[in-house]
Amino acid sequence: MIVYGKNKVIKCYGLLDGGATRSVLKSKIATELGLDVYSRNTKVITLDSNSTGKREFADFELGNLEGNYKTKVKGAIVDREILTLENDTPPRNED
Repeated sequence: MIVYGKNKVIKCYGLLDGGATRSVLKSKIATELGLDVYSRNTKVITLDSNSTGKREFADFELGNLEGNYKTKVKGAIVDREILTLENDTPPRNED
């Protein structure tokens, strides 16, 4: 996918989860794109944790690699770590 910033775009892998109620963006990508990051108190519940506290958020746009689809993402959590397992690998063209 393509993530659009103020004056820059980044091609990267992404996980589209139709069951999720919140979007997440790695802080490294938010910084590279120069996104405006804002903080607010929130509660985050995942499969293995439940936490309340101040979190960072950002708004951005993402699109497909062909460039014929683009959508706005508002209020994505910006975090250093996105939970994955050590053996997780990104999809390949064969997948």
